[in-house]
Amino acid sequence: MKAILEFDLNNHEEHRAHLRAIKGLDACLALSEIRSKLRAREKYDAEELTQEKFFDILSTFNIDLDELIS
Repeated sequence: MKAILEFDLNNHEEHRAHLRAIKGLDACLALSEIRSKLRAREKYDAEELTQEKFFDILSTFNIDLDELIS
């Protein structure tokens, strides 16, 4: 079975849909890393997973939430 997705990258909505389609695995990996940090939080101070760390993890996996939802 094959699937071919076609996007008009000149159209803002379709361009964003394209980004969402190609970033799915990266987003899952980033969320898995965040989940792992949260599960291990008893080993760290309550402040371990700060907003800054959250965005660092997303950046590591090249996930720009503004790009995907704006």
